[in-house]
Amino acid sequence: MKRHVLIALACAFVLPIVAHAQAQEREHAEQERMRAEQERKHADQNFERFLFPPELVMQHQRQLGLTEVQRQEITQAIAQLQAEVVELQWQLQDRTVLLGEILNQPRIDTQDALQRVEELFEIERQVKTAHLVLLIDIKNTLSEEQQRRLMELRAQRWDR
Repeated sequence: MKRHVLIALACAFVLPIVAHAQAQEREHAEQERMRAEQERKHADQNFERFLFPPELVMQHQRQLGLTEVQRQEITQAIAQLQAEVVELQWQLQDRTVLLGEILNQPRIDTQDALQRVEELFEIERQVKTAHLVLLIDIKNTLSEEQQRRLMELRAQRWDR
């Protein structure tokens, strides 16, 4: 009986310490993830200033004097991106669930988990590449004068 009491007391003291350590580890991992995300956003902003998101072009289409051909080309590029990204989102969701199942096991096969993470990263890379292709296609559809005008309009928007 004394032995059971000692085990119960030991668990009462040890389990909160372990839980606290796990919580700190999760918090540290989340902070690291947020830092990495901020770095990615900063890197993205360095080249995105040369490109034009579709919303900006749509919003200023009259001021830019978009032709019907340009409008159709941009619409087609957006539709192509959406079709491609929807499929990638399905894959991403499936791989995310699979990784969650692997990580939820009492013992994790490190190689299997890393392989699943690499699959997730690859799908995310494909999504980012598809977005970049869209932005390049939009820029290539616009004349130099339209690009200059868009840069001015974007600068005015940020100055407000």
